[in-house]
Amino acid sequence: MTLLTGGIKSDPKFWGRKWRIVITLTDGTVLDDKSSTTSYGLDVSNLRVTGTITDKVLTSYNRADITIYNLNRTTEKLILSQGKKIVIELGYQDPDLYGAVFSGTIYQAKRGKANVTDYTLTLHALGDYDVLTQGIISATIKRGTNYRDLLEQVAKSSDPILEVGEVPEDWGKDKNLSRGLSIVGKTKDVLKGISDSTNTMLRIDGGKINVISLTDKPTEAFELNYRTGLVGQPAQNKDGVAFQCLINPKIKLNSWVHINNAIINESDIDFGNANAQTQIPLDVDGLYRVIERQFQFDTRGNDWYINCQTYTQTGALPAFLIDGATKGF
Repeated sequence: MTLLTGGIKSDPKFWGRKWRIVITLTDGTVLDDKSSTTSYGLDVSNLRVTGTITDKVLTSYNRADITIYNLNRTTEKLILSQGKKIVIELGYQDPDLYGAVFSGTIYQAKRGKANVTDYTLTLHALGDYDVLTQGIISATIKRGTNYRDLLEQVAKSSDPILEVGEVPEDWGKDKNLSRGLSIVGKTKDVLKGISDSTNTMLRIDGGKINVISLTDKPTEAFELNYRTGLVGQPAQNKDGVAFQCLINPKIKLNSWVHINNAIINESDIDFGNANAQTQIPLDVDGLYRVIERQFQFDTRGNDWYINCQTYTQTGALPAFLIDGATKGF
């Protein structure tokens, strides 16, 4: 197994914060800090922007909630009436520590006031909003089709059309349908059926279907310590280990991290608690899979972190995956 130092080849350079927020209007006009195609340029480098971006294995979408401070009135009205999509890039000046962390559709924009002098515009957005809310699939699948080919056909038959993204190498090739299927329904429901049939999680990200298997073993992991961005002390909980680190876009859902168990704050076992026996022990090799991540940022403040929940490689399957094979197709 390969251990990655902060996800890059050399020592990570966590200095010089860098960000970019691009807002696209319904007519295709782009508002951003550098390449505005209209006179209403939104220079986020001169404004305070705060927010969170939440991504979980258990859900089929990621969500962004951001607040922009003290926009001029004209630009604010333009976003309120025509704001459609938003792309967020976060990180540091080091190109290996910078990248896109969210792309999605704005479903709500609202004015507010933080205090007597500061006005705010809060945007709520979902990744792949159109697919998750309106996407449908109509397909006829032949008997004997394996699940890898099934996924390909489902992606091509979706409206809007999807692509197959990251999939474990041998996933779905050893399991075939015992009968033919006529599939008609919402895209998210069809993917849920495939997930339940294979004890995996299928997530749509950027128009691509990614398959996450919680039973595969790691081939590489981020070496996470105080030199490579770890903040505070990781803590054990009933699901695994939670930690906070400096923003590193390369740490994604289903990434593996290696944490020295000696620095993890272990939780107490309460024998009076009915759930005490279900607590997952620390991993013997210190290897943990990221199943939740939340970016927390403030362009004028201290917040510039990722909060992660991880799952051990040696524990039992999470409750939401147990007996999944009894459902689905």
